[in-house]
Amino acid sequence: MSDTQIKSVALFFFFAFFDEQKSLDLTARVIRLVRKKAKGAEVPLEVLIVQAAQKVLVKEAKRTDVAPPPQTLQTLQIPDETQLGYLHALRRKIALDEYSALVWTHIIGFPEPALAAGLGSTVGTIRHRNGAALRTLGQMIPPDGGARGI
Repeated sequence: MSDTQIKSVALFFFFAFFDEQKSLDLTARVIRLVRKKAKGAEVPLEVLIVQAAQKVLVKEAKRTDVAPPPQTLQTLQIPDETQLGYLHALRRKIALDEYSALVWTHIIGFPEPALAAGLGSTVGTIRHRNGAALRTLGQMIPPDGGARGI
């Protein structure tokens, strides 16, 4: 896995749990899973990454709750002016698969076909999940953009 892919997985878990240390720990698990599966696999690496991350996400989501948004970050380089309030509220409000699709495609920038293959669904399903998540997010944000921003 490249550094960029590792950072993408760490950001995914950060936005899933809003806990920097947990995101780093879960990223290490994904790296181990991907390295194990990548030996001799004919599946693209991006697909393996999504499969491993989803497996770890579902397992961890059953055990822990979403932490409140952090005030500062030590390792992950997210700009200080980034407001996480609406994303935090969205994570608690919508289904995990919708939120996961939104983070992978709109925040991390993973291509929809790789995400669909990794999740064992179609591109249409990914787009539907994204649309549902974006509609809910749009309903949460006041018309003026809100004082907190996104």
